[in-house]
Amino acid sequence: MRYKDVFLIWLIADGLLAAGSIILSLISSNFADGEFGFALVIIAYGIAFSLPSLAVMLLFHAIFNSSRKSNYQGPYLFLIIVINLLYLLMGRFFLDMILSNYMYLIGSTTLAGLLAFAIVDRMIRKRLKHQQAD
Repeated sequence: MRYKDVFLIWLIADGLLAAGSIILSLISSNFADGEFGFALVIIAYGIAFSLPSLAVMLLFHAIFNSSRKSNYQGPYLFLIIVINLLYLLMGRFFLDMILSNYMYLIGSTTLAGLLAFAIVDRMIRKRLKHQQAD
């Protein structure tokens, strides 16, 4: 796994969350005018709130990659779940969010992270397969 792959996991997960949020906001507003600006706000907030997770993932990658382990799936899946649990705890205790609403948010971010990991993992496997064929 390369730094580019770690960044792609974060980018794809953010893209999935932004797309889902924009679609939900458009449906709930009955496709009212002026939703383009709101979509940009959703994307900006999503990037701002998820930058710490990108930093943690890149730091983990720098440490984990130094050991050159070939089985990366388990540690990265665990990392994605732990990051989302930390967001859950921070939102619950520091932001005093309602737990039932926040559980939906954390569930969707975890699902987006795991789906993004699956997409990037498939890309890595395909790349490795082509490298072995050469």
